Amino acid sequence: STSAPPTPPVMSSATPRTLAVGSWVNACREADDDDWELCQVLKVDTDALAVSLRFDGGYVASGVPLSRIRLPAGAGGGSGGAASASAGDKTDKLGLQLPIDDGYAAAVMVPSPPSAEAIAADPEAKYRYIDEYKAAGNALFKAEQYAWAIRTYTDAVDRLTRHCYPSRDRMLWDYLARGPCGQCYSNAALCALKLGDYAHAETLCEHAMECRPEDADLTKVLLRHGQSLLGQSHPSRALPLLERASSRDPSNRSVRQALTEAKKKIAAEAREIDARTFAHVDLTKHGLTSRRAAAAEGAKDRLGRGFGRLLEGADEAAAAILEPLLASKIAEGASGAPVRLQAAYGAGVAQYHLGRHAEADRSLQLFLETKGEMEAEGRDVEIPAMGLSLALFYAAHAAYSTGALPRARHLLTAYLRECAAAGPQPVLNMPDGWAGKKISEEDRKASRFRHRAASAEARADAHTMLALMGERVEGPAAAVGDALEAARLADLGGVLAQRLAARESLAKLYAVLGDAAAEKEQLAAGDQVRGEMKAKEAERVEKERKEEEEKQDREQL
Repeated sequence: STSAPPTPPVMSSATPRTLAVGSWVNACREADDDDWELCQVLKVDTDALAVSLRFDGGYVASGVPLSRIRLPAGAGGGSGGAASASAGDKTDKLGLQLPIDDGYAAAVMVPSPPSAEAIAADPEAKYRYIDEYKAAGNALFKAEQYAWAIRTYTDAVDRLTRHCYPSRDRMLWDYLARGPCGQCYSNAALCALKLGDYAHAETLCEHAMECRPEDADLTKVLLRHGQSLLGQSHPSRALPLLERASSRDPSNRSVRQALTEAKKKIAAEAREIDARTFAHVDLTKHGLTSRRAAAAEGAKDRLGRGFGRLLEGADEAAAAILEPLLASKIAEGASGAPVRLQAAYGAGVAQYHLGRHAEADRSLQLFLETKGEMEAEGRDVEIPAMGLSLALFYAAHAAYSTGALPRARHLLTAYLRECAAAGPQPVLNMPDGWAGKKISEEDRKASRFRHRAASAEARADAHTMLALMGERVEGPAAAVGDALEAARLADLGGVLAQRLAARESLAKLYAVLGDAAAEKEQLAAGDQVRGEMKAKEAERVEKERKEEEEKQDREQL
């Protein structure tokens, strides 16, 4: 067994009456064990001076003598209430405070995880474990014990990962495990919706999507995610999720209702935008032309403010301005194309920065479609100052993240072609008036976005995505060319973590292809990068040490 933590203070004067059901104490699972673990009191027997304890993973020890219990460090020799308080920082994997004295531990029986030996003998044991744990959550849901059900569902995934897999990523790679794990998160999200905790439901749906649900499970997650956003008054964010759910199951009544609600709320927001736009137009003095001019001026003002917040890095604020503008009448039809082009670009960039890839995918698609329509009509197209390359890269990665691989591949090719045509993008750090040019602060900020979008690092990421898609669709041999180019660009970019990842990916490809010499070469290149990383870390530590010494010297003076 592993070495025990520092021994906590002995509970010298305690009696069973000083412990409450739900208190947290330290104990060993077996009488001859030296591993002290934090565990929870399930039952107190005042006659036998013993307690029943639940350990991590669900293991229950009955009839544990009081002499074999110690309070957690810092709890002293006080009451069971103090023991409970000392465990008050115990949280589940989503960072949510777990109730301690709510009776959960005594009332809910969950399965114990299979041992490593049991899994080795029967690999199906871990799948039975998550199914049994999920069943416990289902029973709580049916009993309308929604808070307990959430706790059980999330604990199920956490403990399966902790006890049966080396990492969460490895669990997510296991098709037979991630299915029930996604169902646990989805069911927990439904419980949160029942409780009106929409922000929590949104987080749970995001975790469910990490499990890559399929078929009816995916429709449920999309619906619940959309409902969580509607509950937070974000109909524009909910719409693409609900539309996707509707396309998968057009006859689903709940999906239809939620989709109708989202559309009504978006229409109401658009009407409010229009009303504010025309609020100060006096039609007794101005004709229809003036009204249209006022609308255009109002849209221009909103675009300016939206892009201003975007350049400042205030993505939430930018999205709050640009999303309603995109959904308003001002952005409709041929006359609204210029506004639609700009608003879709800005909203898509903000959504991408916020990690809302499905919405970014939709907005940036609309930007590119509008751009194509305007160009086909021979109209002037004004690309926002942050550049076309940025939009193409974000659109490609958003499509890749949402599983639209053919479109992602097409967009990445267009992105690389645009980078080659535009060439290197300098950062405009020169002062205003340099070489007779007027350079505003907005110009400088936008130039940084263009520079990053065209950088070797970004292009390396693009080739990495192409390599991954090539391997998935056509096999490892098809991925080598893009993987080699990703490694070359990563070396140019100089980001050590990216350089290492590129070399490790190439080594894996060559190993699959049976090219031992090439694999060895890439492993050696990876080792060289690790050496550089180690040296850089040593330099950082040394620099911090010197700075601390200088600070102490100044304080002494």
